[in-house]
Order: sequence, then C-alpha cells, then structure tokens
Amino acid sequence: MFVCPMRRCRGPAVKTVTRVTPLASGSGVQPIEGMGDPAPPSGDDLRRLDERLARLERAVADLAAAREPRGVDLPRWKPSAAADARPVPPPQPSPGPSLDIEQWIGAKGLLLVGVLALLASAGFLLKYAFDHGWIAPWVRVVGAVVIGAAVAGFGEREVALERRRFGLAMVGAGGGLAYLGLWAAGGPYALIPGSMAVLLVAGVTALVAWRALHHGAQPLALWALLGALSAPLFLPDPNARPETFLAYLGVVGGAGMLLAWVHSWRGAMALAVFGTLVFPAILTPEVFGRPLGQLYLAAVAVYALGAIGERHWGESRLFAPLVAWVTLAIHAGSGAATAAGWGGLAAAALLLAGTWRHQWRLPSLLRVEMRPEDDDHSFLSLLTPFLFVLVAVRGTPPLLLPVPGLVPLLAGLVSAALGWREHRAPWLFTAFIFLMLAAAVQFTDAPVVVLWSGLILMGILVDVRFDQRGGAAAAVPLAGIAMGGLVMGLTRGLDGEPALRGPWSYALYGYVAATAFAAAFWRARPELPLWLRNGAAWLWAAAAVAIFAGGSLELDRLFAGSRLAAGLAISVFWLLYAGAAVWIGFRVRRRLVRGVGLAVAGLAAQKIVLVDLSSLEALWRVGSFFALALIALAVAWGYNRARQTAGPPAS
Repeated sequence: MFVCPMRRCRGPAVKTVTRVTPLASGSGVQPIEGMGDPAPPSGDDLRRLDERLARLERAVADLAAAREPRGVDLPRWKPSAAADARPVPPPQPSPGPSLDIEQWIGAKGLLLVGVLALLASAGFLLKYAFDHGWIAPWVRVVGAVVIGAAVAGFGEREVALERRRFGLAMVGAGGGLAYLGLWAAGGPYALIPGSMAVLLVAGVTALVAWRALHHGAQPLALWALLGALSAPLFLPDPNARPETFLAYLGVVGGAGMLLAWVHSWRGAMALAVFGTLVFPAILTPEVFGRPLGQLYLAAVAVYALGAIGERHWGESRLFAPLVAWVTLAIHAGSGAATAAGWGGLAAAALLLAGTWRHQWRLPSLLRVEMRPEDDDHSFLSLLTPFLFVLVAVRGTPPLLLPVPGLVPLLAGLVSAALGWREHRAPWLFTAFIFLMLAAAVQFTDAPVVVLWSGLILMGILVDVRFDQRGGAAAAVPLAGIAMGGLVMGLTRGLDGEPALRGPWSYALYGYVAATAFAAAFWRARPELPLWLRNGAAWLWAAAAVAIFAGGSLELDRLFAGSRLAAGLAISVFWLLYAGAAVWIGFRVRRRLVRGVGLAVAGLAAQKIVLVDLSSLEALWRVGSFFALALIALAVAWGYNRARQTAGPPAS
C-alpha cells in the first residue's frame, strides 16, 4: 500500500489508497473504489517501491537457502555483521556402532559357559553314578543319549524360531551328551566293544555334521569332527587292528575335508588334516612301517591338497605334505626290507605325483621367469625334491641299492619334461634340483663336483639355446653348492693325491671352467629379480674365489717338500692374481674388481713383510720383494695411466 505525502500531491489533501496491478504496457496504479481519484506516482515513489520489492525477494531467497540440506553448493546471501556475531553450533557427528559388552557377555559368553557346564555336569553325574552304583549302567548310557537327543531337538526348535546362535549351541551340546554316553558304554562300563562304540560315535558325528551342513554352521561342524576324531583316543580297543583304525580315520577325515571343501571352511580343513595324520602317529606309530600305512599317509596328503585347491590355506597346504614326507622318511625301511622298501617308494611316488598335480595350475608356478613369490606354493615346490630323495634313499629296495640315484634321476627327467614345453621356469628349476641330488646320492667327492659343474653348463646352455630360463636360474645356486662340495673334499683329506693332476684338482679345473663359461654367456634380463639379474657377477665371483683358494692350495701341495719354495710360490701367485684382477678391472671398467685386486695385493704385501721376511732365506727374500716391487709398480703405472686418460667411470 502507498500513502501519498501531502506536500507532494496536487489538489486537496485527500488520503488515497492505491493498488499496484500489472498492465500490458508496464505497471500502473488503479484507485480503490470509494477512496478518491488516484494521483500519478512520481519517480521517487517508483524507485522506493522497487527497492522494497528487491528486499522482499532477497529475504525470500535467504529463507529458501536456509532450508536446503547441508553439503549442497547453492549461492548464499552474505549475512550481516549482526548475523555473523551469532555463533552457529557445529554439526554433531552421528554415533558409530559401539561394542555392547553386556550384549556380548549375555549372548555369547554365558552361552558358552552354559554349554560347557551342561556337559561337565553330565560327565560328573555319570562318574558319580558309576562310583555309587545308583542305577544300572545301561540305563545311564541310554539316558545320556536320550537326553542328548532331546537337547539337540530343543536346539533345532530354537533355530526354527530364529534364535540361531542359541539353537546351534544346544544342538552341539546334545551331540556332546551323546558322545559322553557312548564313551561310558564303551569305556568304563564296558557294555559294548570299543570298536562298536567308535562306530556309534561316528554315527552321531554324521548326524551333527548333517545338521551343520544344513545350517551352514562351521562351529557345529568342528564340534562334530572333533568328537569323531577323538573317539579312538578315549575309547581305545586293544583288540582292534591298525588297518581298521586307519580306515575309520580315513573315512572321518575324508568326510570332514569334503565338508570343508563344499563350504570353504578353513578351520574344518585344518582340523581334519591334523586329526587324520597326527592321531595315527600317536596311537599306532608302528603301522607306518608297513606298506599300507605308508600308502595311507600319501593318500591323505594328496586328498587334502586336492580339497584345498588354490585356496590360500597355508597351514593345511604345508602341514599335510610335510607331515606325510617326514613320517615316511622316519619309518622308511623299518619293516620287512623288500615290502617296506617298495611300499615306501610307491608312497613317495604317489605323494610326488599328487603334489605335482596340485601345483600344475598354480599361478606362481606357471611363470616363464624364475620369480619365486613369498608364498607356500613356491616353498613347497622347492622343498619337495629334497624330501622325496630323502624318503627314496632311506627306503631303497634291495634291487635298487647299486643305483640309488636312479629314482631321483627319473624324477628330474619327468619334472623337466613337464616344464619344458611351456617354458615353465619353476618346473625346470626343480628338475635341476632332482639331478643335483641324484648325483649326490650316486657318487662321492670329486665326481659329484664334476657332475654339478656339468649341470651349471647345462643350465646356461638350455637358456641360451632353448630360452629355458629355469636352467639359468639353477646355475647360480648350483655354483654355490658345488663350491661347498670342493670344501667338503678338502675336509676329507687329499692324502695320496698328486698335486695339479689328482681327482680333486680335476674337479677344481672343471668347476672354474664351468662357472667362467656360465658367467660369460649369462643372459641378463631387467625383469628378473635382483639375485638373478646379477647372476653373471655371482658366477664370476665364484670362479675368482675358486682360482684364488684352489691355486694357493695346489701350490702348497706342489711344493710340500720345501717350505721355502712353497712360501715364495704362494706370495708370487697372490701378487700375479692381484695384478690380473686390477688389469681386468680396468678392462671391464669395474671398480669392485679393481678393489679386489688391491685387497689381494695388500694381503700379499703383509705376507711378504710379516711371514716371508722371517722365514725365508736371503735369496728367497730377494725373490719375494722383487716380485712385490714389480707388481706394485705395474699396478701404480696402470692407475696413473688411467688418471691421465680421465680414468674409467666408477661402477
């Protein structure tokens, strides 16, 4: 509404009320009937009217913006200083889920305590009734089984009423009461034979496992499996045959592994593997000295690996084959010579074939490169050859005693054939391990080192010629193992062998030639791991160490009759070695090689000053110091010449 000021209106001072209405040509003013004639508005009046409308529009926009949810990016009107002075409370974070201790104790803790107390009270009641002869033993047994069935039925009803946790606990408690009743019948009461009691316990276990499978409850399956596996421990039958016991454990453990495989229950798999392999070793260890027991071990381990598949269950994947291998190695050859030998060998072959079948499609063992991952797959594949050869050697049948290396040789050839076609480096690497062990069990001392040196050459050749990178990867550890064979030959003594032309000398020559050849033809690849990327350096280092140590020993043996000549010869050899190392270091532009030469030169200088000076005669001293002077001057000249020509780059 608008009130015209009296001093600005023409005519009589009449109070007029006007209404603003939109017109086609703009804005106009119409009078309200009965209120007098309208007065035309001035420019100031229209301007004030527009300002008031603008303020109203801004107020409406501010109210709409205040109602928008937080987090939406809308244009806001800047509040005045008075509005800024009012503190705005920060948004309160929504409370997250918190652990309800009371609910946990009431729902889980007390439930566990109640189940255990129920089983304990039943066990104490059976014992008390047995001690005091209250009622007939068969009544006690039947009562325990009937009450267990009733408790299990009550638990099923609770599960149907959607009280799953409580109901499953009651089902497990009912199975436990039935276990106790059958244990009393076959144990202290002796109402039924122990073997029959075990079978009845297995039947109860099957029922509990069936309900666990139906409800998808792993704890219930664990309870059932534990009751079945431990039944022979608490219900021993002295008249039971070990074969029957193995058959029982095999059936129970196999069913548990199958159940774990279907539902991917890791705990059930671990318990089944443990009970199936460890319980026989506790109760009837003598059965593993027979072919049936040895084949049982291999079959259980292979079945477990098949049930595990590619799942990352390292505890079961490693435990099953390792326990089988170790048990076979302990008991191999402990029974009748021929039967036990062939039985252990057959069990080892079965376990090896099962392990290979399990590893055939594992991603970490399908690589063209030898990149062992930090997992149980690679660890088991590298450990299997050693365990297989250990079992095969300890239980070698009499027919194979003249050629104990035949079995590892065949295993190595099969492994090489499996990995050759698809260039699987881990499989070819394993084949070289088998061949190395075959040489070790067939021969001794120098021939073993010669054969190992040949394997080093073979590994490099199959890589260069056929791109089989597992062979090159095997050459590096073989070089270290062969050097250990040289050292072991020294510890056994070289008495009676001529210097420079005895078996140990020939082994030394072959080793140096093989490692140097392998280093020269090494194919460096940037995608290899660091320990293989520097394979050439490791091989050169092995050759250099063998030349230095072996040459010194050979000179000492060559001049064994003259201490003076031996001392001078070793000093000169060290100086020549140092000069050669420095010269090679300049040629290949490697600071490390030059540093080795300088270190050997310093060692030779100390020997000449501290040892030769006091032990050699005058003429021999002249020779030692003259050789030192020549080598020192030659090395110094080489360094000055390199400095004059700006020197080789440091590396």
